[in-house]
Amino acid sequence: MKFFFKYLITILVVFFLIGCSEEIKEPNNDPEWIKTDSITVLFSPKNGIDDIISSYINLAQKTINVAIYDFTNSRISNSLIIAKKRGVNVRVYIENKGMQEYEAEIYDALESNGIEIQGTNASNWSENVDSYRAIMHNKFITIDGKYLINGSYNFTDNAESNNRENVVIIPNEKITKIYDDEFERYWDNP
Repeated sequence: MKFFFKYLITILVVFFLIGCSEEIKEPNNDPEWIKTDSITVLFSPKNGIDDIISSYINLAQKTINVAIYDFTNSRISNSLIIAKKRGVNVRVYIENKGMQEYEAEIYDALESNGIEIQGTNASNWSENVDSYRAIMHNKFITIDGKYLINGSYNFTDNAESNNRENVVIIPNEKITKIYDDEFERYWDNP
């Protein structure tokens, strides 16, 4: 009889707890839930990520916004130049424009082909850490408000050939808009 009461009490407690718990919110019922059908995930080294990024750049018809920390990959820079020559509005926001000599050739080529480049204005990072003048360590591209390319992958030969990096490509206008809005804040507040 003791066993029966312990068993009955346990069952009642479980039913009570289930009845008191909040309903789990299903993503389909949440208007803030962002959903996409086709996400591409890529890893380097030596998987041709620069070719894949370039192929997405080649799809651009109106706008390309690039926020990047390091940039030495000529394949990606050449794709941006070709897009600009097709009439695409290309803007590149970088960390400390002109501070890295090893990137000068890429930036000179982009600028001489009419691509706008703007860099952070962080003369003293510690004073700017709470502002938009803090280190710009993002690595993302938005294309036509439709595609987001995001991850740890800098546009460098090292990221392509030697580093363990990742890229996620998301074809979703709502997500891309969030990144475009953030890009505009950087652009307006270097």
